[in-house]
Amino acid sequence: MFSLFIWLNRAVRASIFLAGCLGIYGLWQQWERARPAVDYYYLLRDAGWQNPKPLPRWEGTFVRLASPGILEATNEQGKKWRFTLLGLSSVNPDVPPHFATNRWFLRHNSTNINLELKGTPIEIGIISTNADRTGSGFLYRTNQIVHADWLKQGRYRLRQADCRQLPLRDQYQMRLSDRFAREKRLGIWSLPGQPPPAEGESN
Repeated sequence: MFSLFIWLNRAVRASIFLAGCLGIYGLWQQWERARPAVDYYYLLRDAGWQNPKPLPRWEGTFVRLASPGILEATNEQGKKWRFTLLGLSSVNPDVPPHFATNRWFLRHNSTNINLELKGTPIEIGIISTNADRTGSGFLYRTNQIVHADWLKQGRYRLRQADCRQLPLRDQYQMRLSDRFAREKRLGIWSLPGQPPPAEGESN
């Protein structure tokens, strides 16, 4: 009789535990289904409840990544331009104790990007340009925002505050890509001592 009571007690506990797990899984599924709507709500709110129009495009040829956030390209006349790439941030190579790893990551990242894009046609979604052939914006190829690919590979971190002038589709793509890399611990997110997102970056 006593052993039957113990068995029933364990069975009840197991049932409660299983029900709790199923409940948590159900809530997680509901959240996963709702997350795109939540993402779009925040993006739309931050954009002032309107979908920004596509940015004007500068067309040219990729030359090199001069630094983690600076791209060099030539226009149709062969004149060189330098663009600051917005919406992205990387590691600081001068902060110990991981500066050696960070420098290796930056060097490796730049080398791969230069090999992949050297000599290819590109477009820059322009935020600003200056008379000295400098500017800032977002990199596109075949009408697709390259920043999203880099974020998904963990090559950079997302700075969401920089992206509010982009169409919501591009903002959403970048947000998903950054989340994917963080959850999978890819690239920059696998480095030791990786800090939490700074102000203006994705949470």
